[in-house]
Amino acid sequence: MKFIHAKLNVLLQRLKYTCKNLSVHGPSYLARKDVHLVCRIIYCIIYVQVWVVAVASIYKYISSYQEDTIRFTTQTDYLDWNTTVPSVTVCEIANLDEILVKLQKLDKQSSETIVSFAKDIAFYTGECPSCSLVNNFTIHNFSNYSSAFRSECKDLFISCTWNDKPLNCCQHFKPIQTEYGRCYSINNNQIGLIQSPYYAASSNARKLGTLELNLAQDFEAFLHSPEDVPYWNMELDRRISVLHGTEGSILFSVVDILNEPELSFIPPDVRQCRFPDESPDNIKGYHRYSYSVCIINCRIEAQIELCNCTSHLSPDEYKERYCDVRGLQCLTKHHATLKNLKVPGMNETGLNCDCLSSCVEPEYNTVAKKLIDCESNLKARKVKLILSNRPYERVTRQVARTGLDLLVAMVADFTTQLSQLYERHSSELQILVATFRKRNSDLRKERATCPSSLFHTWETLLQEVEADVVGCSNASSSLERVVATPLIEKTFHMKVQARKLFAHREGCELILSKADDQLNKSRQDYRTAFLNYCNNSNPTNLATYYDSHNTYVQQLIATNAMIEQYHRHTLPTILQELEEILTDVTTAVSDAICQEGEIITDKSTNQLRRYESLCAQARAVSSTADLAHLARTLLNNQPPMRTPKRAFMPPYPPEPDDPPLDVAAECMPPVLRGEMLLDRMAGGQARLNYEQLRKDAIDLEIQIKQLQDGLDALARVQSRSLESSIYSKVNEIQEEISMKKYDYRATQLHLAAVRAQVSNCIK
Repeated sequence: MKFIHAKLNVLLQRLKYTCKNLSVHGPSYLARKDVHLVCRIIYCIIYVQVWVVAVASIYKYISSYQEDTIRFTTQTDYLDWNTTVPSVTVCEIANLDEILVKLQKLDKQSSETIVSFAKDIAFYTGECPSCSLVNNFTIHNFSNYSSAFRSECKDLFISCTWNDKPLNCCQHFKPIQTEYGRCYSINNNQIGLIQSPYYAASSNARKLGTLELNLAQDFEAFLHSPEDVPYWNMELDRRISVLHGTEGSILFSVVDILNEPELSFIPPDVRQCRFPDESPDNIKGYHRYSYSVCIINCRIEAQIELCNCTSHLSPDEYKERYCDVRGLQCLTKHHATLKNLKVPGMNETGLNCDCLSSCVEPEYNTVAKKLIDCESNLKARKVKLILSNRPYERVTRQVARTGLDLLVAMVADFTTQLSQLYERHSSELQILVATFRKRNSDLRKERATCPSSLFHTWETLLQEVEADVVGCSNASSSLERVVATPLIEKTFHMKVQARKLFAHREGCELILSKADDQLNKSRQDYRTAFLNYCNNSNPTNLATYYDSHNTYVQQLIATNAMIEQYHRHTLPTILQELEEILTDVTTAVSDAICQEGEIITDKSTNQLRRYESLCAQARAVSSTADLAHLARTLLNNQPPMRTPKRAFMPPYPPEPDDPPLDVAAECMPPVLRGEMLLDRMAGGQARLNYEQLRKDAIDLEIQIKQLQDGLDALARVQSRSLESSIYSKVNEIQEEISMKKYDYRATQLHLAAVRAQVSNCIK
């Protein structure tokens, strides 16, 4: 404990030293001993509030940056680019007749329970009602069991055409694992193949793009982006189920999305989307990120959390966690929770998956979807997916604010708000001065027309505040005109230049990528020519081999030259320009802050000089001189007044209103003066009155002394309360002092009367 106490003392001393020596206004008052404790507490509260406001303001700007970082614009220059065709995935639908046939081929029992169980396992959709009826089922590898009831590609597809040109179905439709089991997908980047430009709809092409499929089994076709995988919650307007004896068609349009190069520098949580190569570490089974992949992974994690296993149709990476019959029963029990997605803000059952959308996923709009009956004797199930119109627009996701934009916006916005604050302060000061000017004119009419240093100082204060109105107005206009607006205008072209540089880098890397593709193609042609010559040695193949060799070498030299030029010259110049932009932006922001400081400094210096003069004038105010001026003014207006004493008025002669006296002259009482009359007739009573007056005088003197002592004690208590800033107690004591002073003065009046009576008796 002593060690901790010593450490705390050292820390407290260092904290006091730091507060005393800080140049920031405020903390020094916390460590000064000459400042009262209450004042230090008040300073501490104010200082903490200032920091809270500062942190809140910074947090506001950062939140605004995070929420308004991305913006979307629509481009309509549709003659310069092509629209990619979406991926199409075909999943087989359960057919009880086919399942029965395959059970017979596998020499399995074909009871109704077994058929239902085979259907639930092979075409699992989140629940298995028949699993509760086959608790003693001996097969545990449901993944292989499911594959046995699904058709292979060669048995599923009959024919495929793209723009009326035949396709090798199984060469283009590759197997992919989905929540519906094994499906077949074309133009899907999750399969790991290089996307061919074969699937593209040109804005100048006559045929926009039509994919026609003929399948031998019932199926469901999904229309989605190349990074997506079909999942249970996919939109219904982008899927169609084609059964025996029906034909389906989907007419759709595509709006591609283009991302600016600098978008990759923005964190996914800020831009609210992920690129395909930004797949989180917890996602398994798919190497490219998409919203559907995230939902599938979220559902798998929920299945493992609830039932300690996952569906046998999950990717192979989870094969160690595949469910047995009891596990499938558990999944069936939680089917309502696992299959639905919970909408934020709604009180409903479902998964709460925090999944971001894909940054590259286009917008697919289903124009029309038809499903018609055809001749029932046809074995093929047909579907057509047709691009409805030429591309006429695409959406561009742009970065509205970068890190430098945040700094520039904060400085400019702060300056603008400071300017508005000064403007409001100027208006309020002007209203305040006008109000008190009017009251001052009324006061001038009521007071005496004599010089007064106090009144002159008060008028000077009004003049200085009126000068502050002009100063605040000038500072407001200067901050807006000289700092805020020029800062935005000065840095705007720098922001545009930085974006163009990122676009240049992206374009150069795209050129290098195309050069690599050409190099790979020439290398493949070179190798093909070599193999052809090895298989058939003739002059024609030899000439082709030499030509392909020369083409490959030329392409290799060109590619290496482009790479060297890019890394030695192009990229360094781009980085150098970015460095220059950063330097220019830094200089512009620092100059703006400096100008802002100079404007406020000029205003404060002028204000300081004026108010120092006002303080000197206020210190020179003399109440004695003001009273002397007032007295001279009053003496000039009227003669000095003497103390108004009452004169002795004898009862005779009678006043005019008195009735006439019918008294003989010898019977008239003697006329007396304003003096005490002591004779034998009135002497006894006069002596008694004299003794009583002396006693009253002594009592009044004692009472006056007690009142004086009480006033002195109250004055001391009031002084201590003032030093302690206990103003409520000061007010209470002042009321008591006023009452005692009145009693003191009233007692003095009575004492003066008694003393005068005693003195008259002595005479």
